[in-house]
Amino acid sequence: HRLKTPVAESMYTALEDYRIDYTCADGKVIPYPVPPFTMIGATTHPGKISEPMRDRCGLLLELTP
Repeated sequence: HRLKTPVAESMYTALEDYRIDYTCADGKVIPYPVPPFTMIGATTHPGKISEPMRDRCGLLLELTP
């Protein structure tokens, strides 16, 4: 829930298209491929996770003591 918006948006592309786009100072975009990966996140405030991020999660678990 603390991811800054630009970081979260770059994660969407990495999760869906397996690439990270780097924008140069001149505006040129350079795509960097990333291998398929598993993202694991944890929060104590699940209601604060953005809807687009939640929609991309395939499995949501809640742990109780």
